[in-house]
Amino acid sequence: MIKWVKRNKKIGKTGTSDGQIADKTDKNANLGNCTNADISTKIVPSLTKSEVLLDIQGLNQVRVLNTLAKNKIPLRSVKKESNKNLIITIKKNHYSAVVKLLSDIRCKTVKRQEKSRLSLYKKLLSHGGLVVGFLLFFCIALVFSARIWRIEISGNETIETAKIVALLSEGGIGVGKSTRRIDLKDALDIVRDIGGVAEGTVLIRGSTLKIEIIEDRWQNLPPPNLEPAPILSNFDATVSRIVNYAGTAKVDIGDHVAKGETLISSEVFDTNGELLDTVRARGRVYGKVAFSITHLICQTEVYLHHSGQQKVFTALNLFGLELGRVGCVSVEGWESVETRAKFLFLPIGVRQVTYTQVLVRQRQIDIEQRIGQLKTQAVLDNVIKAGGSEISTITTTQPTAGGLLMLNIHITAEMLIAAD
Repeated sequence: MIKWVKRNKKIGKTGTSDGQIADKTDKNANLGNCTNADISTKIVPSLTKSEVLLDIQGLNQVRVLNTLAKNKIPLRSVKKESNKNLIITIKKNHYSAVVKLLSDIRCKTVKRQEKSRLSLYKKLLSHGGLVVGFLLFFCIALVFSARIWRIEISGNETIETAKIVALLSEGGIGVGKSTRRIDLKDALDIVRDIGGVAEGTVLIRGSTLKIEIIEDRWQNLPPPNLEPAPILSNFDATVSRIVNYAGTAKVDIGDHVAKGETLISSEVFDTNGELLDTVRARGRVYGKVAFSITHLICQTEVYLHHSGQQKVFTALNLFGLELGRVGCVSVEGWESVETRAKFLFLPIGVRQVTYTQVLVRQRQIDIEQRIGQLKTQAVLDNVIKAGGSEISTITTTQPTAGGLLMLNIHITAEMLIAAD
């Protein structure tokens, strides 16, 4: 049923149930001015699958509807978009007749879109490769997400990863196994039974089996060495302090000792000088140690400059097969950075290598700054890391052939020269 009302003028039309519209208006009424009409429609049921959406452009929308009703054209829907645009939906087999009727009354008709399942099927078939690829990817993701393709083990410092993987494989747990057939409790029992493991956790995340291990550090510690042995000096030094817990001190404060010389022996004597026992010497000996470090300094230095020119190569790793090229640029003169990425549920990886051109340049260096850096590094490496104190340094420089500068660094510090 079609019905419209204009309130400002005495015009009214009521559509009949069979699509015919009875004219009940004044003959002198101007139907072309009914631009503010409220238009509604009852959808006519249709068994056809195809529909056509038409945009009818014109001011006399009432005449359009009357013409279609008089020619028994069923409308699926009617929508007044504006005063000049009327949107109707008709059956596809009525399209030619509607266009002819509306052209006779000088209305412009634009075909907007075609709604049909057949048109949807045609669009899908026109992109058959995309559809097949999507279905194939979905099937592969479904299959491979239900299996284990990666095993991640963390927390094992002294226990070899290969040993853990082998023990899991003996228990029927490994790469390629279905995630539904893996009992996490059985996997955890296998991990806990490994020697040196105090506790562990086993989880499945996608296609990855994650195992975290907490080692029993007391069990993995080597047994203490209790065999009789003396304490030997680790440096050429002058003895400054002796702390003796077990054994007999062989040096006194102020003695000069060489590296490898015995400081505390393993023999224990009584007051008469007779040997009572042989033990493992225990104690700490400190002494003044002198270091001498020599460096040759070049007044110019070579550095690498990135030109900004880059080349990027990408390869796809699919089931162990690498597709693509990543090593076509010579290594000489180029700096490479490699990145890898893996999909969560599939054994597919992406390897990308970025090559950046590197140019060799020369520049003058600050001699005083370089000397300070070398002196600081020498003190750090030889004294600070060994726990030394009372540090004193002397530096001397001497020019040599070839434009080089010889730097001598003399360091004196009190250090722990031997302990057990």
